Amino acid sequence: MMGSNRKTLLLDFGGVLSLDFDSESKSTLCAMLNIENGALVESLFANDHSRLALVGAISDSELWDRLCGHFGVDRSTMDFVWDMFWRSQIINDELLVLLDECRKRGVNVSVLSNMWCCGGTRMRSLTRLTRLIDQIIISGEEYCRKPGREIFDIAISRLGCFPEDILFVDDDARNVSVALSLSMSGLVFNDTRQGNAFIEQWIRR
Repeated sequence: MMGSNRKTLLLDFGGVLSLDFDSESKSTLCAMLNIENGALVESLFANDHSRLALVGAISDSELWDRLCGHFGVDRSTMDFVWDMFWRSQIINDELLVLLDECRKRGVNVSVLSNMWCCGGTRMRSLTRLTRLIDQIIISGEEYCRKPGREIFDIAISRLGCFPEDILFVDDDARNVSVALSLSMSGLVFNDTRQGNAFIEQWIRR
């Protein structure tokens, strides 16, 4: 497909658009799952069941059954944990202000996230975020994940632009490295102020 020359921001969700969880909710969720305080994201996503769901290899229903067994909780508890997980997200409001300005300048803003299919559904329900987002590309829906090249190729095709016109922003240097190898610009996101300054500079080029 022929690409356009429209500048495009392609952003990760966790660690970029979402910075953390509120501390009280995080402690509550860790206690409910009987895991060490502060290990919420790692415990949810760095297990074999989650890894399969991140590439769509098991259904959401099978994932919940497996996670209930993994954490030793019932389905109602797991449903509550998942709901609170999303309600307690600390969204990067400072970055959202910049994204609003980017859209007014004609910049495409999209998301590329390693996430279960049911996470993609919840992500799309965050209206503060989705009003600024053109497309949300989820690993579980595409059957492949970062840092593999395939999901980046899918993103380039879906966005309809040239790789050279994309700035990929992620908090994982491995993912940014792949983007750079495909002729995108890349930013390892560690700090909102520095990240926003880099994005603004890139837009002005």
